[in-house]
Amino acid sequence: MTRNQAFVVGNLVGVAVLIAGIMITAPHKMKEQEELDAKNKQAVVVSVRTIEKGETLSPENVVERRIERKDVPLNAVESGRKANGMVARQKIEKDAIVLYADVVLSPLKIDGARKQ
Repeated sequence: MTRNQAFVVGNLVGVAVLIAGIMITAPHKMKEQEELDAKNKQAVVVSVRTIEKGETLSPENVVERRIERKDVPLNAVESGRKANGMVARQKIEKDAIVLYADVVLSPLKIDGARKQ
């Protein structure tokens, strides 16, 4: 084998080892990245349509979405299950993050007074 042939074979072996290493570690790195993405996102409740004052929140008018943690307001409702049955204290626009300030647990407490 000549010097040139040995050089080419050596380079081919090196490239093959490099590719094998990437193929072996890629799934692990992808899983690590997914875990990091999950840690950097938080679930919030978002309205799928405009919700009028006094309307009850339900799976038909709100959904749970994951957004970047830095974009989540401090008093955002974080679970669709928690939001289910709450009542809009004020009008909630379509695609808005639902805040605890926007809802009450009982329709009797809208406007701060008990309804008769």
